[in-house]
Amino acid sequence: MSEDDGFRFSVQRGQPPPAPDEGQLLRRLEARGGSSGEMEVEPGRPNAHENLGLALLGQGKRAAAARAFIAAVRANASDPRAARHLEELVDAHRAEIEAEMPDIAEQLAACQQSVTMARVVNEALRKT
Repeated sequence: MSEDDGFRFSVQRGQPPPAPDEGQLLRRLEARGGSSGEMEVEPGRPNAHENLGLALLGQGKRAAAARAFIAAVRANASDPRAARHLEELVDAHRAEIEAEMPDIAEQLAACQQSVTMARVVNEALRKT
């Protein structure tokens, strides 16, 4: 059974599919003959975006990784891990990322603000 077959099997049985690890993402991408820039992840799958970002980072594709981390934050700002990955990536490689994404500082600030707002809202909900 291929990884994609396992994914379909989980979905058909009503179970949430497991989040693919970096190796699975890269193998699926290579099997389809695509490049990481062509890989599509559903917008509502924050862990898939985060894992894709980590896989791209492992390939040295820093700007593409930054885009994946941004998508993960947009999909779920309540989980700050992708924002932390993005912050660390931008801190370490700002000039390289800015060459492909001139607005990375604004996007990083927006992600940080989203995570902060989500934390405030979640704390307020816990108090009620």
